[in-house]
Amino acid sequence: MAVSTYNNTRRNGLRYVLKRRTILSVFAVICMLSLNLSIFENNNNNYGFHCNKRHFKSLAEASPEEHNNLRSHSTSDPKKNEEKSLSDEINKCDMKKYTAEEINEMINSSNEFINRNDMNIIFSYVHESEREKFKKVEENIFKFIQSIVETYKIPDEYKMRKFKFAHFEMQGYALKQEKFLLEYAFLSLNGKLCERKKFKEVLEYVKREWIEFRKSMFDVWKEKLASEFREHGEMLNQKRKLKQHELDRRAQREKMLEEHSRGIFAKGYLGE
Repeated sequence: MAVSTYNNTRRNGLRYVLKRRTILSVFAVICMLSLNLSIFENNNNNYGFHCNKRHFKSLAEASPEEHNNLRSHSTSDPKKNEEKSLSDEINKCDMKKYTAEEINEMINSSNEFINRNDMNIIFSYVHESEREKFKKVEENIFKFIQSIVETYKIPDEYKMRKFKFAHFEMQGYALKQEKFLLEYAFLSLNGKLCERKKFKEVLEYVKREWIEFRKSMFDVWKEKLASEFREHGEMLNQKRKLKQHELDRRAQREKMLEEHSRGIFAKGYLGE
């Protein structure tokens, strides 16, 4: 009997302790939530970004010299910083003043590794010069077709319609070619530094692709337009011949009627 009473008393004591701890825990959670809510409201609903903003603000207030120092310490090698950059020389003048041989000589005399800025300047110049050569190819195609136009006396309306169609088609193929080569260059030169040998290989590949593209465009469109213009010119000549034949027959008939009428007047068939 005494043992059972002791056990009951112990159980009641444990229940009281657990109940009290539970109440204290719930009260503590409520206090923490209320405190967090007050902080959230005081920060104008920017809870979670307050520390980041403060960090960004401290970075923004830093001087440009500090940014350069951080960048040099984190991303570059002190030995590479001492090397001369090509952009120091290239940016002083217009790239169009340089010839292809001078560009190659400039690359050969550069450092073993070329940085991203120099790669962008040189690649953009090479790519743009190859595009200008494609425009010259297009002009040469139209000059070649112009001789056929003059030979067959093709009207300007037909000529301009065909030239516009060919121009837009060739420009579409050129844009696809540009996209392919730019993606290739981006994947090949996607880095802060590139080995000089690899960079030259990329440039040579781009030049070869443009040369092959220009040759194929010239051959295809010269043959296509020449065939269409000759066919149209032959058709026009056939129509001209038929029309001239009809005019000749009409003139011959009028001449015969005129001679016949003169004979009638000469023989006095008018009853005179």
